[in-house]
Amino acid sequence: MMPEYQGGFWHFIRLPDGGGYMMPDGDRFHLVNGENWFDRTVSADAAGIILTSLVINRQLWLYHDSGNAGLTHLYCRCYLICLCLLLNCKYIA
Repeated sequence: MMPEYQGGFWHFIRLPDGGGYMMPDGDRFHLVNGENWFDRTVSADAAGIILTSLVINRQLWLYHDSGNAGLTHLYCRCYLICLCLLLNCKYIA
């Protein structure tokens, strides 16, 4: 996902509505995802939102596949909030 990434400190950003996301320490990061042909250099903030949404999506499907409706619903809401951040939305119901 981040071919040049060598490890480092991550910030945990808390949003006013109680949500949040993780963000790598640095200015810009090159992200590559062969599954959807994404290949861009983005800000640390954007990289954090993208990576957080991918992690939440993975967890969402794991809980869905195991039949855990409560955690599936929770992670679905978290995923929608991350998508909203990616699309610069101001509010999600």
